[in-house]
Amino acid sequence: FGHAKNNEKRMCLNTLIKACAHAGDHDRAKHWYQQILDTGLYPNMKTYGKLMEAAANAGDPELAKHWFDIQAEKGFESW
Repeated sequence: FGHAKNNEKRMCLNTLIKACAHAGDHDRAKHWYQQILDTGLYPNMKTYGKLMEAAANAGDPELAKHWFDIQAEKGFESW
């Protein structure tokens, strides 16, 4: 990521998560989520929304609920 600002780094990683969500590839989406954490960045509401989408598109509503619950624990409101 070179000299990119933190919000730009997170935006790039969120875009990768979004691509995985569209493909229904939750495992790969989780990989990029872990990259956010490993880079010392903080996930945002968009991050969790795309993780929920990835789980749903992978056919796992319970996993989508898991991400919904984590989002709520982190203080993000979904409505």
